Amino acid sequence: MHEDDAGGAVDDVEERPDIGAGRRVPVGNRNRAVVHPEGAQLIRISLPFVIVGTGAEIDDSRHTLTGQLGVGLFLRLTTEPDLLVGHPEVRHASHLVAARIPGGEAGDADGHERHDLGGDGDGQVDAEPDQPGAHQPSRHEARYRPAVDLHLASAWELVADLVPEGDAVVQGARRLRWADYELQAARVAGALADLGVGPATAVGLYLTNCPEYLLGQFATLKVRGSPINVNYRYLDDELAYLLDYTETEVLVFHSSLAERVERVRPRLPRLRAVVEVDDGGPSLPDALPFADLLRADPAPRIDRPGSDIYMLCTGGTTGMPKGVMYAHHDFTAHQFRNRFGIHVPASLEEVPDVVRIYLGRTREVAVPTCPLMHGTGMWAGAMAPQLRGGTVVLLESKSFDADELWAAVEREAVALVVIVGDPFARPMVRALEEAEARGRPYDLSSVRVIVSAGSMWSAEVKEGLQRFTDALLIDALGSTEGNTYAARHKAPGAAAPTASFELTPGARVVRDDGTDVEPGSAEAGILASPAIALGYFKDPVKTAATFREIDGRRYVLTGDWATVAADGTVTLLGRGSQCINTGGEKVFPEEVEEAIKTQPGVDDCLVVGVPDERFGQRVVAVVGSAGGGLGGDDVREWVRDRLSGYKIPRQVVVVDRVQRAPNGKADYGWARDVASRGVPNRRNA
Repeated sequence: MHEDDAGGAVDDVEERPDIGAGRRVPVGNRNRAVVHPEGAQLIRISLPFVIVGTGAEIDDSRHTLTGQLGVGLFLRLTTEPDLLVGHPEVRHASHLVAARIPGGEAGDADGHERHDLGGDGDGQVDAEPDQPGAHQPSRHEARYRPAVDLHLASAWELVADLVPEGDAVVQGARRLRWADYELQAARVAGALADLGVGPATAVGLYLTNCPEYLLGQFATLKVRGSPINVNYRYLDDELAYLLDYTETEVLVFHSSLAERVERVRPRLPRLRAVVEVDDGGPSLPDALPFADLLRADPAPRIDRPGSDIYMLCTGGTTGMPKGVMYAHHDFTAHQFRNRFGIHVPASLEEVPDVVRIYLGRTREVAVPTCPLMHGTGMWAGAMAPQLRGGTVVLLESKSFDADELWAAVEREAVALVVIVGDPFARPMVRALEEAEARGRPYDLSSVRVIVSAGSMWSAEVKEGLQRFTDALLIDALGSTEGNTYAARHKAPGAAAPTASFELTPGARVVRDDGTDVEPGSAEAGILASPAIALGYFKDPVKTAATFREIDGRRYVLTGDWATVAADGTVTLLGRGSQCINTGGEKVFPEEVEEAIKTQPGVDDCLVVGVPDERFGQRVVAVVGSAGGGLGGDDVREWVRDRLSGYKIPRQVVVVDRVQRAPNGKADYGWARDVASRGVPNRRNA
């Protein structure tokens, strides 16, 4: 048994003359250290690797190491990052700290070199969230540089070299081989670079599912830009808000959405260029045709740091979107781990070997039935299959058509189908039943897995699907911030109760104080999963509230409540907020309420979600109008030009007075009861 310089026990010390001072060395477990044989001092932090440095001074009272780690680099390491908030030499308060290099020596453009000093060996940040008022990482700033520079664009380039003749993207008659896909993305990247797109530049993708969406994303990542998912259902105010919030400088859009783009452009001074994908809509006079970008000189391949920020926008607590930021290294490593289940590359050069292992088993062909602008469709249905060297099959219709899906499955020998719960699964079962009744059942023999996330997937619908396929059904519970923190796998004949899940490794159900809920106690707790995301774009307060340290590890708690059975399975109760999930879309009551309350004759309004067989929940508005004469159709017509279609109430109940608590707060329990009964009074529609 050895001791390190901090007095901690170390099971094994390995001499490594090949390592330089200050180099990070993975060691595989928490009690094994690596030390340079020429007397370099060592501190072992409570992570599965160590830092080796020279001339180190250890302050036992503050659990820190200060010393010279490499030429001209002053660095302070800590196992208690909150102690360093405000320290003049430290840019970021976390296990991942950036040190000042005197004279602006080797490092990034602002004279700072990033060093990965935390995580579990996969680039994940095992650190506290930034405290309110502390430095908040942004998309424009590489928070740290991981030791292994995994990057989505770099990985896909290697995949294209490995399977150049394989199909990368298919939509109807359109088919892009991997070699063509990578070349076209490089040409678009060259054109974007000519427009000034570079590191951290935001490029909005205001598109329905199409090859151009994936090409635009790949191209933006090639030049180290930040692709921004834009909900194609957004109307003017929502669109303008998102593009302004994300600081979008180039927007790629379908011509059918051109009129909305034209109306909001005067409100967006940062927007320097718009690129139009022709889908039959009117053309904007000064828009650049996407087809022209495909004729540009291809951008050369470049080295890309794993510290580049990948961001996906999700709904915010006020109904407005918020960007969730990931370091590319962390996110790419998680995609390999979460989807492959075989091996996480230790370097970018290992990516082809890992892909070969997967291709040796099967070639993945995937259909994302849901929009690519959502995490479920993009991550499970496109990004991960492409990291495997697979094919993404896109449906042609702009609204979901189950018969089109099954025809594509049959034609392309699809192995993976990605859906969003019952809103997709119910029509899928119905289409299979109707095809069977016609005497022409679909051939589903290629389907191995159907994955769902984002909406309730009921047990009876799963059983209905497995009448026609032996595919494994995976019901995943997660979020943009936390990825998957629970799942239920259903093989044919196995039970899979609705809303019942098994926690993924590291996930837990906790009380408000961070202690674990006792299994079998029936006590409700908050689902917590190990954090991979860095935090929210431009929102340090929300980041600190959502990303919390529990027992020395950083977790994300998005507000999903659950109970834990004696066998460890969890039953989802729902989001702690009043957020309505209708067909996989998030609808925030306050936004709809405010739009309705602008209508003359409306005194008050509460909006709730009630159970719906197809959509999971449907939006219902309880409207107070003492003056009389107001009907449900009037309310829906009023908000039609103010809200996206999925936010418009499917049902409106008009009452004389909306009940509220004595302090004026909304009484959503009362509103939900009224909405569920449907006809409590004289006017209902």
